[in-house]
Amino acid sequence: MHTNFAIPDNLINAFRTLAQQDTPSQRFLQVTVNHETESFQLNESLSEDVTNLTPDFGSDYANLQKTIENPDKDCSYYMLWVGDYLAKMRGEQQESTNDDSSNRSSQQNWLLLWYVSPKSSVKDRMLYASSLSILPDTFGNHHFVGNYQITDFSELQNVEEFQFVPKSDRHLEAQKYMTNAEREIQQEKKSISSVVTTSNVKGVAFPLADGVEDALKRLSNKEINLVVLRVEEEQIELDDISEQALNPEDIQAKLPEKLPRFVFYVYKHEHDGESQAPVFFVYVCPSSSKVNQRMIYSTTKMPLQSQAAELGLCADFAIETSDRADVSKDLLNTYAHPVEREETSFAKKKIKRPGKGRRRVAQ
Repeated sequence: MHTNFAIPDNLINAFRTLAQQDTPSQRFLQVTVNHETESFQLNESLSEDVTNLTPDFGSDYANLQKTIENPDKDCSYYMLWVGDYLAKMRGEQQESTNDDSSNRSSQQNWLLLWYVSPKSSVKDRMLYASSLSILPDTFGNHHFVGNYQITDFSELQNVEEFQFVPKSDRHLEAQKYMTNAEREIQQEKKSISSVVTTSNVKGVAFPLADGVEDALKRLSNKEINLVVLRVEEEQIELDDISEQALNPEDIQAKLPEKLPRFVFYVYKHEHDGESQAPVFFVYVCPSSSKVNQRMIYSTTKMPLQSQAAELGLCADFAIETSDRADVSKDLLNTYAHPVEREETSFAKKKIKRPGKGRRRVAQ
């Protein structure tokens, strides 16, 4: 999900100044996300001894740890210059593979590195995962070689743990520089990470609060008609439930005007003389809701549907809308009973060639 987080002028000016230099004066910029102002913030309090570029990439990289006050709670982005790191890596690869890397863009020397502690709050982890693509999109993806997630603080202390390989170089057997133990560690970190490591956010699963599992099972058995869920205190909670057969328009009154909600609904109705009851999953996310809420709900919707499926509740149709007023018979019927369009045949008209009459039969 792409948010509208603001980027301050001091961050814009700082990066553009560095990006215009063939070899920047600073190794990195530290950027954090402010929940209250819904904006990025540049850390301008770091000393030059910490941020300045030196010929020693490993030493500069180790300075990243000095910017984290609480390794168990803090999260941070780093716009890290890796031009020398890439040149060295590619030089070694070229020697061993005879690969010509001269066609690679010399501009892609920046890496968006992000540190997210597994002990930080779920909201923080989702916030950083959801806003990951904003910085490259704003400053230009042509500057960035990719993004790299770190969840273990020790990886910020030791450059030997830094194992970033650009996608364009992975075919050059970059992993041959890793030991078997390093490969196992890398795979383990990927498997236990609860936040996605790409700009496409898959989601974070929240536990189901008391009563939610039972309600979903009952709706699966068509014992109840409606279940409305909300995200509260890092868990999925019941917001409303109805045993009565409701019309779709009745659901609107059960949804807040400015807060997102998840809805499971059994649409009982008649169609072509037959009784039908498909299950709808409706994600209502008002555009007036807070950015944090939109990110939390958007990264929770897919895991929630998977959790419901494990309980036997598989929605026949899934709908997303930004306005609760959209929840109506017309909308649901559009999904449940799409109008079949008649195919029109456009046969090519045969053109009579000039100078030729009716075909003759030879005698």
